[in-house]
Amino acid sequence: MSVLPFSAEAWKPGPRPSVIKRALRRAQPVTYPMLLLGCGVMIANAAPRFVAPPIAMAPVVVLAPTLSQRSLELRSDTLARMLTRKHVDSASASEWARDFVIYGEQARVNPRMLVAIAYAESEFNPHAKSHAGAIGLMQILPERDSWREYEPRCGRMTVRSLHDPEVNICFGAHIYGEFLSRHHGDRDRALAAYNNGTGESSRYPGRVYNSLASLRE
Repeated sequence: MSVLPFSAEAWKPGPRPSVIKRALRRAQPVTYPMLLLGCGVMIANAAPRFVAPPIAMAPVVVLAPTLSQRSLELRSDTLARMLTRKHVDSASASEWARDFVIYGEQARVNPRMLVAIAYAESEFNPHAKSHAGAIGLMQILPERDSWREYEPRCGRMTVRSLHDPEVNICFGAHIYGEFLSRHHGDRDRALAAYNNGTGESSRYPGRVYNSLASLRE
């Protein structure tokens, strides 16, 4: 189908025909598709250009370890080396060292002293059990109800749970910390109390110090 312009007679032009009218008089028949194409080109050229904004890239954030985390790692590494000197495998040494540091800080005691106590008590055997019924790395007595106040921090105090090194270390750290507080920071009496419950002079502190020296070699 085509569109034909009006004839010259139909226009009845005035004295000064417009430019559009003159163009229509000279126009040739065109098809509708050509008209649509021409209109589309005109609209596309007349429309403002759309410039897509650049896509914002999320910044890459690299979290550096904090000073406390770095300090924890360094102390854990030191204790892990002490543990491996006494034939503890590297995986266990790393886990236990971290527990000694964390629970030592929690109980406000020196983690190295806790490691020395563990070696003096059990030679790092998590399944050790004494004739008195003390269990695990730090040789904890499960019958002592007075230590149950630390269960919210360490977990249930049972024969089975005390074979878990983390639970055992946690209780040992808090028990030693309590004796150290009772004896006003006197390490010898605190160690003796850890061993015999009384704080009376004994050879036990010497055993712990010897253990600490051998672990540092």
